[in-house]
Amino acid sequence: MEANTLVADLKSLDIDLVKETVLQGDSPKAKSLILEFGIQRLPAVIVKGEIDKVNLAGFREEKGSLVFDSIPAPYEEPLTGEIIGSVNTIILEDKTCTDCTDISNLIASLEQSGVLIGEQNIVNYGTEEANSLISLHGIEKVPALLLSTDIEAYPEVIPGVKNFDAEAENGFYVIE
Repeated sequence: MEANTLVADLKSLDIDLVKETVLQGDSPKAKSLILEFGIQRLPAVIVKGEIDKVNLAGFREEKGSLVFDSIPAPYEEPLTGEIIGSVNTIILEDKTCTDCTDISNLIASLEQSGVLIGEQNIVNYGTEEANSLISLHGIEKVPALLLSTDIEAYPEVIPGVKNFDAEAENGFYVIE
């Protein structure tokens, strides 16, 4: 979610918005506000003024202001700049198998659920890299999909991942 989307949503609520300031998360002013208001996720919105006259769902009161920083993944961690919820994937496939399931459909399904897919790698069965993955993750079936533990930033998706008996190990969930 972009900051301008959050502000547009505010403007649609019949609020008399007197001043609007957009800051980059790494600017000195933004860093000061992040610390002052204990902001945990970016983008965030801070509403100052006559806050007792508005009721904004999802905002918390902090030091006489309303703060919204509960944006769902993907989001930026303000102190490190790290993007939380960028899920890296590895598909372990056997190119010679014509009857094997196309596991890339699972990735498309995750994207449709709002999951941000980061790096995507395809590793062919029988290669040294494949053998290393098989050994490291105890993979018994091909094709297999490995999802980085960043998927945990999407609590609504985790039950579906666990339906495949996938457990986090060595930084990845393995779906076989």
